[in-house]
Amino acid sequence: MRSLKLLLLPVLLCACEDTAHESNEEKLKRFYTYYITENDRREPNEQFSRDTLMKYCTRGFLARSYDDTDIDYDPVISGQGYDTKWTRTLTVTKATQGREKEYRVSYQTDAQHNSHNIVVTMAKEDGEWKIDDVVDNKK
Repeated sequence: MRSLKLLLLPVLLCACEDTAHESNEEKLKRFYTYYITENDRREPNEQFSRDTLMKYCTRGFLARSYDDTDIDYDPVISGQGYDTKWTRTLTVTKATQGREKEYRVSYQTDAQHNSHNIVVTMAKEDGEWKIDDVVDNKK
């Protein structure tokens, strides 16, 4: 039993290290999968969603996006409504090779293969890459 624990220790250490060095693409995919799923619930957990936004979005993005009380869409997805089915086709790819960290987030929204595409710009804040801007990519 002791030798089994010693054999598993390096595997567990590697698994923990991989999540600590998660790519921005993986981080965004995990975030958007969670965010869409949570908000599609009949009664989303508002506090949990707020905490998640603070963890994954810059303070500047949150201030620019949520200080305007007249907006009638969700600035994180640049759209309205949610459907957990979107997460089945959710993809995240690097949008540019330039200095800015831009990623294209896409998902199929209906049976007719219509897609929703947004460009997410990441910025470093408090040592972590976070969402700093989201724009509709109508492509």
